Parts: sequence; C-alpha cells; structure tokens
Amino acid sequence: MMRGMLPIMLLAATGCGTVCNLAGGVAHPDKEPMVYGGVIRDLDIIDSAINGGGQINGGAAGKEEAALVACIVAIAVGDPIISFVADTITLPITIPLQERRIAREKD
Repeated sequence: MMRGMLPIMLLAATGCGTVCNLAGGVAHPDKEPMVYGGVIRDLDIIDSAINGGGQINGGAAGKEEAALVACIVAIAVGDPIISFVADTITLPITIPLQERRIAREKD
C-alpha cells in the first residue's frame, strides 16, 4: 500500500513550501509571504526534524513507518530545490508585499 502512495505524496509535496508561504499571507499578512519564504519554511522543517529528534513509536519503527520516514526525508531533500525555483518565479509577488509590510512596521 505504501508503494502506491509514494508518487502521490511526492507530487502533492512539490513546492509545498512556496504554496504554504503564499497561502500564509492570507492567514498571517503581518508575517507572510516572505521573499524565498518557501525555502525558509522547508529548511525550518528539516531543522526541526533533525534537531527535534522525534521518534516514531518510541523508536520501534516498523516497515511501514520506516517507509514513511524515508518518504518524508526524500520530500524534505527535494522540496527546497523545487521551492527555490517556485520562490524565484513568485518574486514579483513577494517582494512588493514584503516591502509594504516592512514600511508599515516602520510607521
């Protein structure tokens, strides 16, 4: 069952950092979207996964859980690259929004 899910999970996660960055601007307009916010978000997630040290089932991971962890790692490695490209394409949107937000904070 996990093998059939892998392509779907990879496709769904393509550039998700950028999508979350842009969508976050609707929910949190005082913080997002940020220039290269998708890459920043992806790197924060990778940092939390590495330094957070969350263990699955107290460290007793089965085959399906190990496959899930491997899938998450693959997404975490690939998504920042895709988010970098997507963030670059969305610079005409994020730069003016970030500049306006900074100008409002100075007032």
